[in-house]
Amino acid sequence: MGAWEAEPWGNDDAADWFSDAFEGIDIDIKVDKALEYFYDNYDEVRAAAFLLDVLGEPYVWPGDLERYEGHVQKALKILRAMIDEDSDDEDMDFLELWDDDPEVISSVKSQIVNLEKRLA
Repeated sequence: MGAWEAEPWGNDDAADWFSDAFEGIDIDIKVDKALEYFYDNYDEVRAAAFLLDVLGEPYVWPGDLERYEGHVQKALKILRAMIDEDSDDEDMDFLELWDDDPEVISSVKSQIVNLEKRLA
């Protein structure tokens, strides 16, 4: 077995397991869909962003690694806009839907921080 780090994905057996576990799932299409029609699907955007964060390791990510960074950048742009109180985008009503709930805003901010770390 080849091992290159102590993390759960840092060896050949684990990398193969992740590949097998996600076989047949086209995550890129699912993420694209969630991020494309985001005005009516804020919860799907947040769910897709969650997967981008927790599965965002090269030996874990079930999609095309060449598309991963673009997914993250698009998710970040949408998440930031969702909590931007000064946004000129009249269609962006995420804060209104959540009644400016500070807990939800904090959660979205945490997602933003986590995804920014993925790009670092």
